[in-house]
Amino acid sequence: MISGYLPISARQRLRHSGGWETVGIAVLLVGVASIPLTVVYETLADHHALKTEWAIDGPACEVPAEPIRFRRPPRAFTYRGVNFKRYYGNVNCIVAPEGTILSNAGHTVCQFSSPGAVRVTTGGRAVTFEPGIGHPATVSIRDGEASCVVGGWFR
Repeated sequence: MISGYLPISARQRLRHSGGWETVGIAVLLVGVASIPLTVVYETLADHHALKTEWAIDGPACEVPAEPIRFRRPPRAFTYRGVNFKRYYGNVNCIVAPEGTILSNAGHTVCQFSSPGAVRVTTGGRAVTFEPGIGHPATVSIRDGEASCVVGGWFR
């Protein structure tokens, strides 16, 4: 026997290994395994929320033959290769997801708080939408085609 070392008898060994260590390890492993599951759930929830939140319903914006002339110059910006011009208000743009969570497909959506008129230039084509002064507008770009509805939650 080694000096200062006392062997644990079989009865003491059984008393100290009553299964609590196994339960503790199992709880720890379940906790560690739940981390990726939580990340997957949050990603799915965000994907669904973006698709739902940015799918705005409303009447189509007017496309006039002769656009209204405003006294002030338009504010221009480019987002994902699409040129936008607006006269008033603020804008918020995102890439709204399409399809399943496993695809990277998405389309450009911009909400305008009160643009007066929006001119969209994409793929060499330009179109002017007039939702009316004081009305919000949502412009979507899918497959190079712009569409606009009067409505949106962005203020």
